Amino acid sequence: MRRAQEVVELSLKGCLRITLKEIERTSRWLAKARAPSFYGERDFSSEDAKKAFQDAEFVLTEIKGAIGGYRKNDLR
Repeated sequence: MRRAQEVVELSLKGCLRITLKEIERTSRWLAKARAPSFYGERDFSSEDAKKAFQDAEFVLTEIKGAIGGYRKNDLR
């Protein structure tokens, strides 16, 4: 039991670290780009816009999955 619980806990921590690092990277990149785009100080390419959209979609999907999984498990 103890070993199984340790495997699950360490696996979960590793998964969260990977996902959270990607979410943090996305957040920093978009926060840095927001001000210049808001004030028209910088033009962004269609590739930049596509990357921003894909990154935002990734974060939203990850968060929805985490919330959805939590709610489903919470009902058990």
